[in-house]
Amino acid sequence: MIIYWRNLVTVIVMMMSQQTMAAITFEFSTPLQTDNSIELELRISGLSLATAPSISAYDLDIHYDSGHLQFDSATLGDPLLGNQLDVLGLGGNFSSVSIYQPGSLNLYELSFDWAEDLDSLQAANFSLATLRFDVLKTGSSFLQPFVNELVDSEGNVLFADSMASAITTVPLPTALGLMLTALSLLLAKGIDE
Repeated sequence: MIIYWRNLVTVIVMMMSQQTMAAITFEFSTPLQTDNSIELELRISGLSLATAPSISAYDLDIHYDSGHLQFDSATLGDPLLGNQLDVLGLGGNFSSVSIYQPGSLNLYELSFDWAEDLDSLQAANFSLATLRFDVLKTGSSFLQPFVNELVDSEGNVLFADSMASAITTVPLPTALGLMLTALSLLLAKGIDE
């Protein structure tokens, strides 16, 4: 009977820990398209506010269609909250952004902040990076983050889900094209009157 209860408790603990593990998610913000490029944020959500777990390191691969998009640049950190792996703003984190094959981008960052600072000061949801891609052709494509490693402030492995994002790029008219269209509409309206 003791074995039965011990097994039941083990199953319950495992189920609860899987719910906690699945709560952390990586996903992309809605892309902002300019003339020949798109920009979007890679966001993490599901961390705890002002308590563990917080993250101190990540190693992510971003897969994309290299026939549709070409990687341009990455800015690590949240545009509004700053770099949440450098919560005191002291700098010195080890980070890397690299393309290791066409259509595969690797983002890596390791925080040198103390565990207590990360746990108490890191936001629960924030952007890890803002990514910019040049648009090679219009149409639909995808971006998919894959988690190679995610580590909490104590060095323990965390588990997370990642959400693919569909990207649809459309041809944007140039400023001259917009002006000519507006002028032709005004002239057509003037002729009708």
